[in-house]
Order: sequence, then structure tokens, then C-alpha cells
Amino acid sequence: MLWTRILLLQGKKVVELGSDCGLVSCIAALLGAQVFLTNLLNRLRLLKKNVEANLKQGDLRGSVTIHELTWGDDPEPELIKSLPAYAMWGTNTIALAGEL
Repeated sequence: MLWTRILLLQGKKVVELGSDCGLVSCIAALLGAQVFLTNLLNRLRLLKKNVEANLKQGDLRGSVTIHELTWGDDPEPELIKSLPAYAMWGTNTIALAGEL
């Protein structure tokens, strides 16, 4: 059953909105997806660090790119030029009271 699911991600474009630590996207990339992680500018440093620490090129079947995205702003053309096969959001998002 799991093997069938792996094949579904191989070569698919996945966009995660509000990636936070990027765990779900890292797993998708390991399973072969072309993953676009997004988050606020002030959270990108930690996101990049997590991705670098957890994805080694030898283990990676897919790809990962990290983009700044603020809700309500127009996204980068690369994120929307061809629609993703999957879009994820809120996979591990925690909003602080001052950010709402």
C-alpha cells in the first residue's frame, strides 16, 4: 500500500503554504516530489537550516526550493506557472496571537 503512495508523489509538484519547520515537505521530497516550501521572511532562516540538516542529496529523490510568501501578497510566478499536483497548508502551523 505504501509503495503505491510513493509512486503518486514521484515527479509531482507540491507547494506547502506556511512550511514552518518543513517536516511534511521534506518527506514529500524524499518520496520524489518537486517541493516548494513557503513561509514568512523572518522564518526562512530556520526553515533552510532544517531542510539542510534533514535532506542529504544522496537520499533525495525529488527537489526542494524555499520561497518567501506572505499571505495576501502575490506569489512568485514559479509557484503558480503550472498548478501543483498537491497544495498543503497548516501542516504544522502555529500562529502567535500578535500575528493574527
